[in-house]
Amino acid sequence: MTKKSAKPVLLDLLSGFIAIIAVVGTSIAFKSVGNDFRGIYALTAAAFFLAGFARGKARTGSLGWQVARVSMGGLLGTAALILNNGPHLVSIQTGLVLTGVAFSFAGLLARSYWQSDRAFSVGVSAVSLFVAGWIVAAAVPVLSAYSALEPVHRPLPAFELQANDHTIRSEELRGHVVILAFWASWCLQCLEELPEVQTVYARYRNDPEVVFLAVDTGWAGETAEMGQRRLAQRHLDLPMAFDPGPAAKTLGVDAIPALILVDRNGNEQFLHRGYDRSERLEQSLTREIEDLRQNTSRP
Repeated sequence: MTKKSAKPVLLDLLSGFIAIIAVVGTSIAFKSVGNDFRGIYALTAAAFFLAGFARGKARTGSLGWQVARVSMGGLLGTAALILNNGPHLVSIQTGLVLTGVAFSFAGLLARSYWQSDRAFSVGVSAVSLFVAGWIVAAAVPVLSAYSALEPVHRPLPAFELQANDHTIRSEELRGHVVILAFWASWCLQCLEELPEVQTVYARYRNDPEVVFLAVDTGWAGETAEMGQRRLAQRHLDLPMAFDPGPAAKTLGVDAIPALILVDRNGNEQFLHRGYDRSERLEQSLTREIEDLRQNTSRP
């Protein structure tokens, strides 16, 4: 490949890397975007459409290879996000890759016909805008909920938690639908999630069959006093417990925030990992609680 022919290829690659840097940079700079996959998907669609549109005039080889080059930055950026966030978000990250590829193609196609068939080019752009809106409004919340909630269906192992001046033992929870919200006062995503858990707790506050516990993990030097102080600062009155030992690890919690849902018979049914605003946690958590209340018998 000559220096002259290599330049367009490098520019295709560069446009994709600029697009993914714009997406990641904006997500880091603005918490409202970084904590909501809808915003990340919208940014990805817009950035890669513009990257494709910017390179669509300089056709280098087949359209398919040019799409691959322009979207390459998104593929590498998404691979990095998978390594950072863990394998449970693979479906979300795969969707981001496909979004980058699809909108790179749309942008390239729109620019390719900009001079020869303006109506077609505008039509491609309009369809792209409609599809992006559908992805953000309809597809992402479903995909986010699917990625976060893992069915486990296993007996709850024995563990102990501290609550004020008494010990809560796992066997005492039998006969109740139990929601354990693992968190820590220094965990920013936890502090985003807990108000939604609080809203659901308020619905079941007077229901003796449903037990909520905000379990401070005690990780990284955390103390029960620090957790209680943080809940008070956030005006949250969730019943709090403290994990003085290996309870979180025993239950399979290796990162926070995490929610564990337990049925009346003492079986762990669901493990919910992480937090994202797009998921509509209040609705999904309420739905799972109602399902456990209606479909598990009392011991």
